[in-house]
Formats: sequence, C-alpha cells, structure tokens
Amino acid sequence: MRESRNLCVNPKPANNTANTWIGNKCDITLGDGMLVTTPDATDGMANQIGNIYASWQSDTLPAGDYVAGVMLNSYSGAGDMPTFQNRILLVTGADGSVLATAAYTGRDRTRYAARFILPTAQQVTMRLYVPMADGQKARYRQVLLMTAGDYDAMIKQCIAWFDGDAAITGWGGVPPLSSAPAFRCACPRLGVCT
Repeated sequence: MRESRNLCVNPKPANNTANTWIGNKCDITLGDGMLVTTPDATDGMANQIGNIYASWQSDTLPAGDYVAGVMLNSYSGAGDMPTFQNRILLVTGADGSVLATAAYTGRDRTRYAARFILPTAQQVTMRLYVPMADGQKARYRQVLLMTAGDYDAMIKQCIAWFDGDAAITGWGGVPPLSSAPAFRCACPRLGVCT
C-alpha cells in the first residue's frame, strides 16, 4: 500500500497560533476548519489594490512535481466573486515567480487544484485570493500540498483530501483516518499521523 503525505502544515485550517496564514491587504479568521477572508477596508479596498490574498509558506521542498489545492466552501457577496485576475489559488517559488494558478470557475463548494514543477529545492508560497468588493467574503477549507505522485494515488483511491483526523472521500463521506489507506499529515499539532 502506498503512503501519501499532505505537506500543508495547517490543512484544516484550525487556528493561526503559529502564524501559518498571513493576510496581504485582507483580514483572516480561522477556526472550525475554515479560513475566512475579507478585504481590508484600509489597505485593500480604500486604495483599490486588487492583489488581495491570504498566504502560507511551505518548508523547503525537494525538486519535483507537486499539486496544491483548496476547497472554496462559499463566497458571500453580490454577483460574481471578482478576484485579482480571477484567481482562486496561486503558487509562487522562493523568488516570487508564478509556478501555478487556478482560476475561479464561478462555483462554490468546488475543489480547486494546480499542478506545478519545482526545478530546484525551495520553499513555495500558496496564495488564496480574496474578493475585491467591500463586504464580500471567501471561505476556504481542506488545503493540500502534495507531490504529484501522492496526489494521483490519493485520487485513485477516491480520497479527495485528508488531514491527521479524517479523509474526505470523492463522494463526500468523511471516514475516520484509521479506516482510510495509509495517509500522513505534516501537521505539527498532530505530528505525523497514520
């Protein structure tokens, strides 16, 4: 049986005590397995700066093929969710270069993922984009960062996402992790879980 690993340190996300998520011109609320983002009225909307996002930086990853992903749980606001260049997810390398993006498709409760290649060992930054209209919110959950091989193996077993507590099956069920295949989570709160 293959072992897969979610490399995201706070994949649920549960809290921000370790400052794992940082807001760029946005306010972040974490809890109940959800990351809620709203544009900061002072820095974001008042100055009409559209590149508004919450970000998380990985540990140094070896060169290779990877997948970053997130579930957009819901969006609240009027009309479409206008984000900077219509992005939901963006991954940058250590030098700030764009490695991958996932565009907003107009649907909530949708899993967004992007594949990318790391040519050398380095840290990556994952950005989750925020609506650009005052009073709008985006709610994200189920963050993942995996090698492409681990991601493909996970999907083949009808697992859509996992952390140290549970695995979400492709059809929406939530079996306890003990009944799922061998998956591991890099969450410091839980250590490495099997």
